Amino acid sequence: MVIEILDRVRGVQRLIVKENQRVIALYKGKFHGVLTPGEHVLRADRGRLEIEWHDLARPEFVSIFDKALFRDHAEVAEEYLTEIRAGADEVVVVSRDKRLHAVLKPEERAVYWTEAGPWTAERFDVAGDLAVPEKVQKRLTGVAKLALVTSVDVAEGHVGLLFVDGKFVGELEAGAHMF
Repeated sequence: MVIEILDRVRGVQRLIVKENQRVIALYKGKFHGVLTPGEHVLRADRGRLEIEWHDLARPEFVSIFDKALFRDHAEVAEEYLTEIRAGADEVVVVSRDKRLHAVLKPEERAVYWTEAGPWTAERFDVAGDLAVPEKVQKRLTGVAKLALVTSVDVAEGHVGLLFVDGKFVGELEAGAHMF
């Protein structure tokens, strides 16, 4: 209690950041830094300190300071964050510790706390062929991320017709297909 009073008089604030937390700190509206686990004493006079708490259990970095951090403090962003972007004609399968985490649509972007990884990104060109490779189909089957893909089973003795944007693209043989 005495320490709290002294801190208030001195114009500082103590923050204790846990192992599973990270904090974005701003002082007078300017980026101060990313705070990692431990105790931090920061200048906080007249309410000029802003802090944004992040829990690594939710590895996606969602912040109102996202663009400013990447634009003005690229070295800090590179140290703490992993940015993954899908190109105009590609889909990206994002894995965390070798387990499927997300599927990014063309031109979609995701940012993750690097320490919540390791993160890998498998890129698939969808400009010419929308078929999902077999090795990836197995990983996507039964996962909630399937809203981004369509799977079709063509019965034995039948032929499937594939249309993309209303245009006939080709025939599908009997078996399982994913697009």
